[in-house]
Amino acid sequence: ASSYSVFAYDPKSGKEIWNIPDESYTAASSAVFANGVAYQATGRGKADILAIKVNGSGDITNSNVLWRVDGKPVPQEPSPILVDGLLYTVNNNGLVTCLDASNGQTVWAETIGGNYVTSPIYADGKLYVRDSREIACIDLVGK
Repeated sequence: ASSYSVFAYDPKSGKEIWNIPDESYTAASSAVFANGVAYQATGRGKADILAIKVNGSGDITNSNVLWRVDGKPVPQEPSPILVDGLLYTVNNNGLVTCLDASNGQTVWAETIGGNYVTSPIYADGKLYVRDSREIACIDLVGK
């Protein structure tokens, strides 16, 4: 993602394969990928999380965006993480959200507070997120 668009490029030639114009800007997060779908948080402004079927060419907005979520779950900097069909996000204000990766529906959300700009990591059934002062650990077993 970059300012005002999500792109895919051919790694050998550097040529653009597809794009999705978007109203967000300053995308700092990285996409995550599984089963032919990329999940991308688009950044600041009118920010979204997109699930994108990665085949196609040109402007694939109408053909390949499987779902789109906007509002509070969308992080400005932290990247999402995908674990067992669930997409976890932590927004900059400490709202941790679990989305069903197949449809974008919220499974659960929990506010942990803080100021987050780093991406969550997953290990041993737990989600770890670091804010400017401490590390939070969220036990995902049973959620």
